[in-house]
Amino acid sequence: MRLRLIVLSLAFLILVSGSAQLAQAAETVNLISGEMKGGYYERRGKTFSGVYPDLFREAAGQSNVSVDFSLVPWARAVATSKRSDNVLIFPLARKPDREKQFTWLVPLVSETVCFSSAGTPVNSIDEARARKRVLGWLGSSTFEYLQAQNFKNLIKVTNTAKIIRILNADKDALFYYYCDQMQSFVDPGKEQIRLNVGKPVYAEESWLAGGLKLKLTDEISRFAKTLKTLGKEGMLDRAIEKLK
Repeated sequence: MRLRLIVLSLAFLILVSGSAQLAQAAETVNLISGEMKGGYYERRGKTFSGVYPDLFREAAGQSNVSVDFSLVPWARAVATSKRSDNVLIFPLARKPDREKQFTWLVPLVSETVCFSSAGTPVNSIDEARARKRVLGWLGSSTFEYLQAQNFKNLIKVTNTAKIIRILNADKDALFYYYCDQMQSFVDPGKEQIRLNVGKPVYAEESWLAGGLKLKLTDEISRFAKTLKTLGKEGMLDRAIEKLK
């Protein structure tokens, strides 16, 4: 009898421990994105830093959840979030062709898009069409926008070294990306290139989103609600303004 009680007690402890671990796992919000240099989203070792991690940690603390960050190439981040039921991607531009592909949770920031050059930049889509080469970051909404505009001179790039090499060699070439992140994305230290950025030619609304399979758990709902409040208070906008 005594042995039976010991076995039952151990079984109960294992059950309780397992339940606690499951509960703890359910309280984690998984976030994924590509690298955004210049103080937006970066990883050094196991530490994630930037205005986005700061925002999400603040929201996590207020909503009593934990956050887990992943940093991968942007195209992989998009694909991962699409097929997952518990991974959230940021900042994802909300566009008509993406509307039915994602579960849109919280608007994060409005971002303007510009053309830049090592020489003279341009201030309009029509001017850019006249240039010999326009570089676009493969997998980004900015690249997809130029594709939709049927740019014949569009060149896809997937690494900043190629951008620097082409722009330095051809002062007439352009790079199309987010205005405020342009220099920090390509060469934050301005050691290899100094970009001249034109006027905004387009604007996008970027969101926190998940795939269509996303399970809207209580943790994710609380987290999203808190983010909306922080958005109304302007936390991210103020942090981005300081980076300019």
